[in-house]
Amino acid sequence: TFDYLEKIFEHWHLLCLPPGVHTVEMIYIPVGLKLGIIISVGAWLILLLGTILYSKRDKVDEEDETAENTDGSNELDMDEAVENEADKAEKDAEDSLEHISTGEN
Repeated sequence: TFDYLEKIFEHWHLLCLPPGVHTVEMIYIPVGLKLGIIISVGAWLILLLGTILYSKRDKVDEEDETAENTDGSNELDMDEAVENEADKAEKDAEDSLEHISTGEN
């Protein structure tokens, strides 16, 4: 089928056909297209796998924290500790103001 196809000027193709009715179909596939598709699909699969593993790791971490807080340990997380310190400071300030207003030392 390529008997009538000639390459001219490095980038052009000349198609020589005998007289008559013909149907010509030309398909162009760039050299890097297949490699580009393979690299893109691979990158998407790696991204998907990383997302799945990362979300599972977060769930395991949350389960571990829940287990640590419910296993009878007396450790408080940082937010609770800060909140307790703020409550204590507020109560101390109120007590000090009450002593000053009543004249007690």
